[in-house]
Amino acid sequence: MLDQALQSDSCSLSIVESGAAALFSRGELRRRVPARWLRMMVLDDHDSDSLGPRPAISTAIPTDVRIRSITYLEEVDAWDVQFEGENALFRIDPDRLGASSDMLVGEGPEQTPFNSSDQPNRQIDCDTLESPAAVRSLLDSLLRRGYARIRGVKTDEGSFFKVAKRLGFDGSQGQLNIEREVLHHGGREGSSHLFAPHTESPHRDPMPDYHLCLCTETTLKGGDMILVDGLNAVTTLAMESPIGAAELSRWPMLFVGERSSSERRLVPMFETGVDGSLRRIIFNDRAAIDFACPGDRLGVCAEAYESLSRVVEREGIQNRFRVQAGDLVVIDNRRVLHGAKSGNSGERTMLCCNIDRSQIMSTWRRARSGELD
Repeated sequence: MLDQALQSDSCSLSIVESGAAALFSRGELRRRVPARWLRMMVLDDHDSDSLGPRPAISTAIPTDVRIRSITYLEEVDAWDVQFEGENALFRIDPDRLGASSDMLVGEGPEQTPFNSSDQPNRQIDCDTLESPAAVRSLLDSLLRRGYARIRGVKTDEGSFFKVAKRLGFDGSQGQLNIEREVLHHGGREGSSHLFAPHTESPHRDPMPDYHLCLCTETTLKGGDMILVDGLNAVTTLAMESPIGAAELSRWPMLFVGERSSSERRLVPMFETGVDGSLRRIIFNDRAAIDFACPGDRLGVCAEAYESLSRVVEREGIQNRFRVQAGDLVVIDNRRVLHGAKSGNSGERTMLCCNIDRSQIMSTWRRARSGELD
């Protein structure tokens, strides 16, 4: 059997090792794909989605399968692959072969850290969200800066749900868990912890990915919201205390729920990807209870925690902007801490809910590809 390479304009798929594997190449990506794994990655005949589910379970495929031939189809930019012992041709899409690597390097616009010297993101009028282009612009801003702002939202739960639905929530209004949060600037009724920059619900597993806050009523003259970019906070801590930053990514913290200590989660405060990049920062001073670490590391962890708590309180790292009734803020809860500027009197009422990252990213992909209505 002759090894062969059949390619599109940007990638190629070659038979190697006498059919025991294929070599997929795209740009700098090189992947050796075993024949059986390639057989498992075929598309269903009726599935036009390159990332559709597998048409067959893995145990139904012989362990000794080999590749017989590969034919490139220019009209669909895909390959038809035939395997030994099978007469059928199986469709292989290049996007399917490279999807996991694409996810590994990250999707969306490049992240742009922010601090107090940066202007807050521009607000988008709620009425414009009927336009797919406006939705894409909003989500581009969210993915780049870690938050996005919408103004002119009606302050009832139905209107709040409508925005969440537009951004990607795929359930009914009854399935969206909407909570009412009242911020008392006199410090009464236990809302003082809401002022300090914090991660939302760190005790939940999974944690909320995106947190939506709609201001429905305010009697505050200021009413500033405070956001802290975790990228800046972690970078600052790593510069000032590299050992401390490393410890916070190594040893888990016990976080408990506000309403019940039975709601708890053990997780490191910094989560990093396989390439060492920051994937999530978790900081909530009220919910954090104790580190799960060896006794000889607790002193270092406690000192690192104290340093981080002081970093997020620095005015130079905080981005502040005014929030009025009808203003909605979407926050990347994996990256951005949120709080409020304290005052002497007045209160602010917010409707809050959470959306999964998969829902946000699905809407962004459809808006980018022109598939969003």
